[in-house]
Amino acid sequence: MASAQYRDTGTKAAARLGIPPPEGSTFLFLDVSAHLDEQGLPGLLERCVEHNLLVSPGPSFGPFPHHIRLCFTCSPPDVVLRGVEVLARILGR
Repeated sequence: MASAQYRDTGTKAAARLGIPPPEGSTFLFLDVSAHLDEQGLPGLLERCVEHNLLVSPGPSFGPFPHHIRLCFTCSPPDVVLRGVEVLARILGR
């Protein structure tokens, strides 16, 4: 039951952000390079925090200097999807 719920949340989150749905993972990994200003990834992460959204910096997971990771299994689906809405607005989607 939980796996179906997570799969549904991941699929909805990916669709809202305009990226392919996850294939068995518990997170979305997004290239945000087109949305970085002179402050780079730290600036984008700061904007997320200002909107009470916590995402992980891609460099924490390897050589991904322009990526963020959003876990969609860390909170109830409604909370995750509200966060996805915040991220979509920040990214202009």
